[in-house]
Amino acid sequence: EPKQGGIIRFDNALIEEPIGSFTVYNVEEGRAPQNRRSETFTLAGAPSTLTNSALQGVSNFVQGRYPADERAMMVGVPQGGTTPGTAAELTAYTQPFIHIAIPYSGETDSGLDGVEIEIPGLDVTPTHGEFFPLNLRIKDPLWLMRDLADISFSVKPGEAHTVYIDTRDRMLPEGRALYLTLAGAGNDLTPELLEGARVRLIYKAKEESLAEHIIDRFTQVRDLHAHNVEENPRTPRLNSYNRVMADLNDVLKHDPDHWLARAYYYWISTDKDDRPEYEITPAPEGVPEWAHLQIEYLRHLERIAMFFIDERQISNGEFGGGLSDDGDWTNFYPGMALLGVNPDEILESLLLHMTSYYDQDRDPYDAALKQRSLPLFTNGLATIQTDELHAYEDGIQVVAQLQLLDYGTPLHFNRSMETSKRILEDITDVNPEGHRLFRSRNYGGTRIATEDPWQWSVSSSYLMLHTSYLVALYN
Repeated sequence: EPKQGGIIRFDNALIEEPIGSFTVYNVEEGRAPQNRRSETFTLAGAPSTLTNSALQGVSNFVQGRYPADERAMMVGVPQGGTTPGTAAELTAYTQPFIHIAIPYSGETDSGLDGVEIEIPGLDVTPTHGEFFPLNLRIKDPLWLMRDLADISFSVKPGEAHTVYIDTRDRMLPEGRALYLTLAGAGNDLTPELLEGARVRLIYKAKEESLAEHIIDRFTQVRDLHAHNVEENPRTPRLNSYNRVMADLNDVLKHDPDHWLARAYYYWISTDKDDRPEYEITPAPEGVPEWAHLQIEYLRHLERIAMFFIDERQISNGEFGGGLSDDGDWTNFYPGMALLGVNPDEILESLLLHMTSYYDQDRDPYDAALKQRSLPLFTNGLATIQTDELHAYEDGIQVVAQLQLLDYGTPLHFNRSMETSKRILEDITDVNPEGHRLFRSRNYGGTRIATEDPWQWSVSSSYLMLHTSYLVALYN
């Protein structure tokens, strides 16, 4: 039965493996919208030499990304057109994976509403009872590794079907082709079986398409920026930069006054000439502007912090970014709380978060991973053997945050003393000149690497002294 609204919960069986993409479909009998502008293409074998630059782009992607036995390629021939190349050919490949490139016209007065695909009666051997499973993907022409739709279904051999995929509305970029893939469960799915099948692109007016197009593109910008914000790539030599800039430029192409997109562009791009205007609320009469701006800034921080506490933090204390990054995130909580921003709620959130590192119940044997589960802390240090930065990020920083905010509480004090003891006795040592130095930049609760190239200290080694410094400060 169709469902509307509600909440979907995702439990990650693999730790620190978040959702990459998530799609909800409504599958029902029906037909494509009628009386709309459309383009119809007939599938044919890809020529050995393509003369259409848009099709060449898809071909180059396939040749560069897929192994040789997964490169079977077909092209869409427009009604009344000819195959765009020197000679059509259907090369035999061993894997049932077919790439399809559709050279749409690229008219700018309408957007893609959906794609209708004729699945002919396939002469294949059923692999699951009387059925033959297929997977169909429609790619985003702006970024070929992104799916507009990804749906799996099954057919009976010999039965023809027409499938209409009502994609999110898209303004198709000029000079590109729509790229689809069709994969089957058995090796007898070959391009020959699709020869002559039709693909129809159905459009709607530009004004109707822009709403979904712009909100989707901008959502992608925000998502990609979240992935890039730590490494902060700022060069077209890196595709992580090219991908977010392609989406940003596409938003601004269709909505040049989109303020948030302009703000992201100013932050991300190497072009700093187009700074969007931002109006700061004036200070009340009698209040110094510097003081007013500090309070306004704290209001922004409060909004962000409380969103994560109220909407993202789950019952075991995690926020969803993986524990080491969760602890990085909460580094700004103590200072904000000490400035009077919701101190009780922030302390309660941090105490709950601390349980993620120390008090989670763990099965003695993890059947999925086929290994014994271990606590995150062993002898005052992160159990895993890792570099000095991630040894600190695996909970020690959160102990220090609570030392500041839950001042003098024995629980945090004892944990910080345990870490300090390990730093004194194992992680550091005194050399013949009488200098205390870090022995390693790679260690854990049960092992320490002191051989080359690990017997060094680096700038982030000193983060491990965070809890020790606060012990000394308290005393």
